[in-house]
Amino acid sequence: MATASANGFASFVSEKRTEANFEKWKECLKHYLIGQDLGSVVFGEEEKPQENDSNYKDWVMKNSMALHAIETSCGADTISNLMRKYPDEVDSAKFVWKHLADKPSTIKRYKEEETSSILQYRSLYKAIEKGDWDKTKDCLSGNPNDVRTKISLMGLNALQVAVLAGKLKIVDELVKLMSDEDLEMTSNYGNTAFTLAALIGRIDMMKIMLDKNKNLVTKGNDYDGCLPIVMTSLYGQRETIHYLLQRTPIEYLSPQSGDKNGATLLNCLISDGLYDEALRLLKKEGYRQLGFMEDFNRNCAIKLLAKKSSAFLSGSNLGFWNRWLYSCVPNLYQDDISAPEPRDEENVQIPCKQNSSDGRSTRKQVVNLAHGLLWRILKHLVPESIKDMKMRHAQALHLLKLLFKEIPSIRNEELKNLRFNLIVYDAIKNGLVEFIQELITSNPELVWRVDNMGRTLFAYAILLRQEKIFSLIYGLGEKRRTIMTKRDVFGNNFLHLAAKLPPAFQLDRVPGAALQMQKELQWFKEIESMVPTKFKERTNENGHTPNALFAKEHAELMKEGERWMKNTTASCMVVAALIATVVFTTAFTVPGGTNNDTGIPIFLGYDAFLIFIITNALSLFFSNTSVLIFLGILTSRYAEKDFLKSLPQKLIIGLSTLFFSVVTMMIAFGSSIFILLQKRLTWIDIPLTILSAVPIAFYIFFQFPLLFRIVINTHKHSLFDKPKEQLAEENLSELGLDLAADEQS
Repeated sequence: MATASANGFASFVSEKRTEANFEKWKECLKHYLIGQDLGSVVFGEEEKPQENDSNYKDWVMKNSMALHAIETSCGADTISNLMRKYPDEVDSAKFVWKHLADKPSTIKRYKEEETSSILQYRSLYKAIEKGDWDKTKDCLSGNPNDVRTKISLMGLNALQVAVLAGKLKIVDELVKLMSDEDLEMTSNYGNTAFTLAALIGRIDMMKIMLDKNKNLVTKGNDYDGCLPIVMTSLYGQRETIHYLLQRTPIEYLSPQSGDKNGATLLNCLISDGLYDEALRLLKKEGYRQLGFMEDFNRNCAIKLLAKKSSAFLSGSNLGFWNRWLYSCVPNLYQDDISAPEPRDEENVQIPCKQNSSDGRSTRKQVVNLAHGLLWRILKHLVPESIKDMKMRHAQALHLLKLLFKEIPSIRNEELKNLRFNLIVYDAIKNGLVEFIQELITSNPELVWRVDNMGRTLFAYAILLRQEKIFSLIYGLGEKRRTIMTKRDVFGNNFLHLAAKLPPAFQLDRVPGAALQMQKELQWFKEIESMVPTKFKERTNENGHTPNALFAKEHAELMKEGERWMKNTTASCMVVAALIATVVFTTAFTVPGGTNNDTGIPIFLGYDAFLIFIITNALSLFFSNTSVLIFLGILTSRYAEKDFLKSLPQKLIIGLSTLFFSVVTMMIAFGSSIFILLQKRLTWIDIPLTILSAVPIAFYIFFQFPLLFRIVINTHKHSLFDKPKEQLAEENLSELGLDLAADEQS
């Protein structure tokens, strides 16, 4: 029986599999597997026996040991990616070895023509490449059959060479010399000349060939059966795709056609952002199933949309200005998807309730009118890229609605094979609010669906810190309380999940470890206010209460937050102290000096001198205040709860007073120079104003984004987008009033 130890394995394969050490890793691991008598299971002929076979247990043991060895020698990302792609096959060591080690054998090798057989066609090949039809004609006149002969190493005939060379005239003449069957000849890559013309986007060449043979649009690749339109979509040729969609018989793209051409075309259109063409395909009767079928690369449309952040507004990283312009652009795209049918009270309703009162109707009309007037003013200022983005987002949303309307007709087993839970996870991970909202609107029962770990989509919204997606829970009304009480298979309730440290990519969305810690505390406090009180003391399978788990998970982040806060504060404190020193000294050395007899400043009667004195005093006040605030931050205890309000508020005051000290110092400086030079240089006020604004502008550019984010994060009422009724109820609760109790009394 095969035996192995972890130490023995480590001595044979000391490095994880990478691209750089692939060959060495493969040889070392292969020798190890053979030495442990596991080779027959991995790359031998020993197949998995039946469960009642006497060798079954021995085979399972060998397979498990080999699988463990392969997985241990690879990085976690490699194995995770393989499990995502092939969830049903990764329990086989032979399958895993084939996909991780037999890389060269998976490369498609194409036949090459013998060099000696094609040398005689060198003159013909060169003439076509140069676009010389007269010489090409002379070469073909001796032997007319050469028009059908392969004249290159990769088996290209004369017409295919002319297409790739882009010689339209020669293509036209050669087509006249060829029969319908000749036009269907393929190269060693399996493509016809028509397909090659489609790949390079030469519609003019395609028309010439299609006029002679209408069947070329349905002639697939010899190896995988890819139709010309599918091959074209792989290269994103928009105009060519549109041309071929009108000429390819739609039944060849049907879900019932028995191949993957339709699904591959749809996925390529989505990948390239050609949502309008994808919609034309899906709107055909019975073609929505394509969105849930795997293509040649084992992808499906619904998976691609869940990962395509650019398809939706929530996944697009627009700045404040671009987002405002985006909101001004009217939605010119109108879909034909009917509104969801009303459902019974047991089902979930995510959309907000409609109020039919005349007051709201009138207000809505006024808002629409104002929006229309604003758009007339701004439509020439909004970049075309913003307009195109909004159109693409509307088309992607329409596409999503079409696909989600198909879900009720899909069996649970098919959804499981699609790994639908993983699709939802990807959408949550990418923060695609529209995806989740449409999913719930079209199929409300999915909010109750749990995965293998007993977690709902709202549980993952907490784990991945997607506040906008979690805000959808308020649309459930009182039903949200039922979801909030669910626990996963590890005994974690929602508060435990909020106590866990999120993935690094989510933490990095917030600059600075201290602000990251603040965001984590806000999440924890928000969820704490939503779960039942007794949940705060419940333990998970490891015996941790939510508070204990939070402290454990965030211990390192809290240290980094303290370090970040001290470094930032120390740097700002140096600047504030320097400003205080300068303005304090300036107060005793006023511009122009003082009268020797009275000690009164000579320029006391000037308005500019008064401005100098006031701004100098203000600068000293603000800088000293800033120093003291920063000193208070440096001497803080840095307890966990201090990161929520205390430290951020101190930092806000410190940065604000530092900014005002810089502004007033520069005004005092400008006033001083103006007093001294106004009689000699009357124009000095303009350059002084400009130069004084430079350091202020730098401060605004570099420090204001941080200050603005801290202010918003610290003083925002809630992380979540709560309905007005919910906010009113919380405000009353903070005031000591219970709205529900008042209604009952």
